[in-house]
Amino acid sequence: MRQPLNINGVIYLRVTHNPKKLHKQCYYRFEKYRNGLTIRDALLLGVTRNDLKWDTDHDFIRVDGGLFLDRS
Repeated sequence: MRQPLNINGVIYLRVTHNPKKLHKQCYYRFEKYRNGLTIRDALLLGVTRNDLKWDTDHDFIRVDGGLFLDRS
């Protein structure tokens, strides 16, 4: 079972440029990130769960409140 996303988590960019390859779909999805955007809003804009996980794991973004809900 997948861990539920913290849809109210707030995204902040940790990079000053888009680290994705130009003309790839992930590049255009990364362009949708803005400081202060919630995970819920990012998902509505087309960012995927995998994008969020990859980008936090690679320090491209950080999420205040954490990416996933705490199950404890």
